[in-house]
Amino acid sequence: KAAAREALDMPAMQGLDRANLLDSEVITEHRAGHPQAALALCEAASALSAQLGDTHGVIRGMYRRGTFLLELGDATGAVRELQRAADQAEHHGFTLLLRGILFNLVCAYTARTEPRLMLATAQRGWDLQPPLPLVELRIMYRLAFVDAHAALGGLGLAWEHARAAVDDALTLGTQLALAAAVKTCIELFALVGDEDGRLRLLAAID
Repeated sequence: KAAAREALDMPAMQGLDRANLLDSEVITEHRAGHPQAALALCEAASALSAQLGDTHGVIRGMYRRGTFLLELGDATGAVRELQRAADQAEHHGFTLLLRGILFNLVCAYTARTEPRLMLATAQRGWDLQPPLPLVELRIMYRLAFVDAHAALGGLGLAWEHARAAVDDALTLGTQLALAAAVKTCIELFALVGDEDGRLRLLAAID
């Protein structure tokens, strides 16, 4: 962190290199649990990206801003910012960035208890091409479908996505994926009487 700050103070650190380093500092502050500091750095990085005509950097800034607003409790502001980011990312063909934006937009709709918009937005992200490989984001999308269908009363559809999410989480095997699957699916499995699914999941975290 200190090295990055020293680099930012160097007169030679300008242009896209400076914007990208600022964005790295945004991530550092976010991971350290400092959303307000991350948001302030995000504004600086976004302003520089706009000055440079860096469209990807500008959209990335909207994405970051929306995410931090959500963490700071402003779900309405987050939805507004993430919708803008998603529309721009789609327009410019930034598919990888768009997938992350749409997932965070699902989270914002979750915070506002809007399951139909959760479902529609998750489907929009899931349908992007090429298909998501077996990474944690794929499992998070699966779990978003579980939450949305369950909230809409579609327990059968929620269960189908839960089984697929657990299969993916067990194959991937990361702690984050397994913990997320447990949090979202374990109660649903008990509710629908899927003892096999429940035991498979519990065995993986023992």
